[in-house]
Amino acid sequence: MILTRVKTRAEAEELIQADPFYSENIADYEVIEFQAMKFDPTLEKLL
Repeated sequence: MILTRVKTRAEAEELIQADPFYSENIADYEVIEFQAMKFDPTLEKLL
C-alpha cells in the first residue's frame, strides 16, 4: 500500500510509473481516491 497526497490523479499515475516495481511488472496498482474524515491527531500533518 502506498499512501500519497497529490492534487490530481495524473500526479498519482506519474508516481506509479516511476516506481521500479511498476516498470518490472512486479506489483499491481489500483488508485483509490479518498478524503480522510477521521484520523489520529498525530497524523494531521500528513493530511
